[in-house]
Amino acid sequence: MLLTAALGIYFFGNRTAPAKTEPTQSDQESALPETQIWEEANQSLTEEERKKVAGMEKAIDTLTNPEQRAMMYEGLSAFWNKKGLPAASALSRLYGARQTGSSSALHAAGSMLMHAAELSTDSNIQKFLFGESLETLQRASKLDSTNLDIQADWARAVVLTSANPMEGIMRLRNITQNEPRHLRANYHLARMAITSGQLPKAVARFRQIIEWYPAYPDAYLGLGEAYHEMGNSDSALYFLNQYKGLVPDPDLHQQVDEYIRQFQKP
Repeated sequence: MLLTAALGIYFFGNRTAPAKTEPTQSDQESALPETQIWEEANQSLTEEERKKVAGMEKAIDTLTNPEQRAMMYEGLSAFWNKKGLPAASALSRLYGARQTGSSSALHAAGSMLMHAAELSTDSNIQKFLFGESLETLQRASKLDSTNLDIQADWARAVVLTSANPMEGIMRLRNITQNEPRHLRANYHLARMAITSGQLPKAVARFRQIIEWYPAYPDAYLGLGEAYHEMGNSDSALYFLNQYKGLVPDPDLHQQVDEYIRQFQKP
């Protein structure tokens, strides 16, 4: 399993109905993925937290200004993220993005949905989140066709969700041909090289990213993973420690340390 899988988001006011308190197994199997996400999220709350969420949702319903509603949804997104529920966090951000419909808001929501999909272990929920991500990023890309960051993330979504992934790969390659140092496109291509087993290509691209952007931590993380997959534990350890030096988050340090312990086991 790749380390980044463990590390770690258009219709106004669209929210699901309140969740059942204790859904049965048959209820969950037949529930729509969006409803299931909210059922599981609400079951994780304490009584005090339920009251807090209900109060925020009630406040949203009283607002008519799209920007204010979007800000409230962002608050809900932050709440669910703190609870460690990326799907609920991403959906809240999506609801907020739908209020204003701006390309930047849709881009952020689409990226969060993609991340949540990659973390999900439920195939139905994962499929739903991937689909929402693709649609959201596609809309953002149409609104701002000159923003290469949005175009790169949309292309990655196409690779991960489409029956024709080469379409997305070609979009990424076109970006790097026109803008050779474009960070997002190069990073996505490097990660795809790992997942497809093209490890020397991944190493070469990650090293190029580090040469251009020496303070970009995810390139060191990716390089550490690539070297580990190649069986070069010494280089993997070096670059993973470089990543830790650039990222102050102790939780991420703990995850990286656990990853290192796994491949250092005799």
